[in-house]
Amino acid sequence: EIAKEEAALLALLHLTPTIPHERKLPEPYKTTWLQAVEAVNQSKNDTSGNAKVSDGQSIDDMNTSRGGTQSNGASSQPLAMASSFASAAERRKHQDAKRREHNARIRRHEAIRLANRNHQVFMSAKCRQQIESLLRGDSNIVITEEEEDEDAVDEA
Repeated sequence: EIAKEEAALLALLHLTPTIPHERKLPEPYKTTWLQAVEAVNQSKNDTSGNAKVSDGQSIDDMNTSRGGTQSNGASSQPLAMASSFASAAERRKHQDAKRREHNARIRRHEAIRLANRNHQVFMSAKCRQQIESLLRGDSNIVITEEEEDEDAVDEA
C-alpha cells in the first residue's frame, strides 16, 4: 500500500512539480513530498546524479535527523521514479529523437566519405602503357602527340 501511495506522489510530482502540495498533505506524506521535491532540485543541480544536501548529508540521514522513520509512514529512501519516462509516449519520443540524431550522424559521415573518395581516371591503353613504362623506368623516350600521329599515318 505504501508503494501505491508513493507512486501517486511521484505522479503528482511529475505533473505539478512547482505547486506546494505539502501545505495540504498530512504529515507522513508531507515529509515524503518535501524529500522528493528536494531530491528533484538536487538532481537538477548535481551533475553526478547523487541526491546530496548542501552540508554533505544524504537525504536518508536528513530524514532520520528530522525524526522521520518508517513507522510514521514516511519512506526511508528518497522518492524516485523507477524509469526516467512518465509514459510510453514520452519514451517513444525520446527514442525517435535519438534515432534521428544517430541517422543524421551516419548520413553526415557517409557524405564526407563519398565526397573524399578517389575518382576514376579514364585513358587510352597506349597512354596507360606509356605512363607505366615511365614510372617503371623502362623507357626514357617520351612519345609526343605529333609522333603518335605520324605513327598512325605510317600504319595506314
